[in-house]
Amino acid sequence: MKKPTVRLATKAGSDLDQQAGTVRWPKSCESDGNFIKFPKILAKRFFDLKIEPHHLLLILMLKVDEYRDRKVRYYWEELAQWCGRDRNTVRRWAYELKKKGLLSIRTNRKLSQGENPRPGHRNERNEFELTGLSVRLGRVQAAADAEKNARQKKSKAAEE
Repeated sequence: MKKPTVRLATKAGSDLDQQAGTVRWPKSCESDGNFIKFPKILAKRFFDLKIEPHHLLLILMLKVDEYRDRKVRYYWEELAQWCGRDRNTVRRWAYELKKKGLLSIRTNRKLSQGENPRPGHRNERNEFELTGLSVRLGRVQAAADAEKNARQKKSKAAEE
């Protein structure tokens, strides 16, 4: 069986521009809810949030469903599988983020309102909320913007 090849083009208006919504990712990855937006500030200044790279991975996994109109609820086993780590490791990461005020975790012991009970079904998924992260990211973005404006003013003053 022949493996499909991907032709990368470098000129504007080429095959890659026509196949992708953005030049960074294939169009199939961006369609039908398969794509999430990721702020540059989170990637470039995550050290200002005082988090480690593994925390960033967990945040991304949780943010995947936060953009939908439903609560972010997962079993530890699901998150562990997606992160490629042990359940207790991922749980430790989450509680580290909670301690930093970036994440809140609520353990569910019963079905949510509107969910139909099924025989033998236990609902011990955890509910995650990332409002602390959003507030802190807003502050980091504001600080980065202020630094950028200060640099631009300084360079304009140097030119004059």
